[in-house]
Amino acid sequence: MNTDLFDRKVYLSGNTMQMDKRDWFSSVYRKAIGYTIVKINTPRATSNEAENFKRFLELEVKNNSLNFIIDFGQCEFIDSTFIGTIVKIFNKVKKGNKNLILVVPNKKQASILTINKLDRLFKIFPSIENAISFVSA
Repeated sequence: MNTDLFDRKVYLSGNTMQMDKRDWFSSVYRKAIGYTIVKINTPRATSNEAENFKRFLELEVKNNSLNFIIDFGQCEFIDSTFIGTIVKIFNKVKKGNKNLILVVPNKKQASILTINKLDRLFKIFPSIENAISFVSA
């Protein structure tokens, strides 16, 4: 492996070798609950993916101005840069009186969010079903 810092970051992210950037994130609007469900399809949500995620969500906000459920069901690792991007998007969504909910099934990742008191900003659920039940109630 090359010892160049950029090459190491790319290697460690694992995403660039496995999938196209266009497939990192996907979304589906659920009219019945009034939320767009955004799925993080990468195994790692890091600084490498943060800028693309920001552009992806900003486009969703601009086009739809909807509530969001962000599903980390396929993600094994979330770094602080990616979390910072979510906080920035959360602030934009809140200005429009909308909501952003996180689904984090990985108990370790959920506990890190809770330790950092991000559960005060976001509702955090262990499954997409729990989040949908919450917003449907």
